[in-house]
Amino acid sequence: MRKSRISNPFVFFLCLGLLGCQNLSSPSNFSQGITNQQKNPFSPSSTTQASAKQSSSLSVASPLPISTPSPSPSPSPTLSPRPTPLPSPKVKPVLATATSAVDYGETVLLTGSGFTPNGSVEVLIAYPSTANFNGLFTSFRKKSNDQGKLEFQFSKSHYEGGVSVRNPGESDSSPESFVGIFKVILIDATTQIRSEMISFEIKKPPSLPVNPSLKFETDPTDEPGSTWLKVTGSGFSAQGEVRLKQSSPQGISLESTKIANLKGEFRSSLIVRTDLTKGEYCFEAEDLSTGKQAQPACKTL
Repeated sequence: MRKSRISNPFVFFLCLGLLGCQNLSSPSNFSQGITNQQKNPFSPSSTTQASAKQSSSLSVASPLPISTPSPSPSPSPTLSPRPTPLPSPKVKPVLATATSAVDYGETVLLTGSGFTPNGSVEVLIAYPSTANFNGLFTSFRKKSNDQGKLEFQFSKSHYEGGVSVRNPGESDSSPESFVGIFKVILIDATTQIRSEMISFEIKKPPSLPVNPSLKFETDPTDEPGSTWLKVTGSGFSAQGEVRLKQSSPQGISLESTKIANLKGEFRSSLIVRTDLTKGEYCFEAEDLSTGKQAQPACKTL
């Protein structure tokens, strides 16, 4: 068997150090070994021994877990929401009266409806102007029934004697009488909704004949030596002005203006020191509408 002869010493040492004396006569074998070592070890086409050794030194990756897709949950049936009921419109309360005018001394019946059942209702009443008052009004509460209705009577006690006039230094007050146009509004205390305003008239009583007169009385006071002087006038012009004059023993006169009520009456009073000033005290009065004068009323103290 003929041996291959290595004529080049460099090739000889390369044979010993790298290839273990393989037969290098054919250049194709060397090139084939380099080619096999350069192949990708993860390539399935690598079938050489070098490729197999390289692959055996690698750890085999654990297979990825196969996740089974979970079934998508079936959507729950969508229920259509119930429509929210619209709030019932707030009803405006109704205020009414059976008559628009009554004679003095008669009663006006007022009725209301459309209020909160068994609720509180505020009554506002504006009074007509007089010589003593302008822009006066009053308010009070009433309760509606289970149907939201109510009624009340505006009687003589509401427009006569409900308000009194007292002058400075006087003990008695004169009840004021009101005639003319009254205005009324009702307010639902729960909803704060107001009714429409209505009005009615209290007619002025027939004029009485003017025949002025005075009544003079005295009363002791809580302070020793002092006395109340009280005078009452009647027969004057209804709601007319009266000039009242009071004279004392010292010759001092006091003058004031009074307003008679619808009956032509008024009252007035004052305190004097009778322990210091003794003598005759007198009152005089004149009806300014007619110029008629009452007879003087006098007392000696």
